[in-house]
Amino acid sequence: MAQLCWHFPPKDWFKLNVDGSCHKNTGIICAGGALRNDKGEWMNGFAVKLGIGQVVEAELWGLLKGMEMAWQNECRQLKIEMDSLVAVKLVLSPIAHLHPLYSIVASCQELLSRDWNVSLIHVYRECNSVADLLANIGHGFEPGCRFFSSPPTDVVPLLEADLLGLSKPRLIVF
Repeated sequence: MAQLCWHFPPKDWFKLNVDGSCHKNTGIICAGGALRNDKGEWMNGFAVKLGIGQVVEAELWGLLKGMEMAWQNECRQLKIEMDSLVAVKLVLSPIAHLHPLYSIVASCQELLSRDWNVSLIHVYRECNSVADLLANIGHGFEPGCRFFSSPPTDVVPLLEADLLGLSKPRLIVF
């Protein structure tokens, strides 16, 4: 049993956690993300309701919106974490023009290639709870994107748990 938690980025770096969500009954997809500094302090966040789609689309839109937000906030040293290994692999690999997700993946790849120091990695969902909640909050909104200069009330306890380094158990099979 592993104990997993959110980790602070290195000094003078920022961390972006993003996630996607798909409502099982309606197929509505949403995404969310949180941008924090090296002290774990909230910088900015978002939740976006996208329409009907697949969860991997939501994950990719979350990544794209999150990177755009980080770029606009002039975060030039950025660690990005997301709990979709499929999305991470899509973005970090060459993609065929005929792939159904080509447009969104290519947009993510273009942002990654800009003049900044950025890394994208997969983490388990236990390390991504703030972004997960933001993605789920999006289901309660009208279509479109909302940005949060301060964290929504429901997110605050999760941020506090991250700051304290509180871990969550997960069975990991190697």
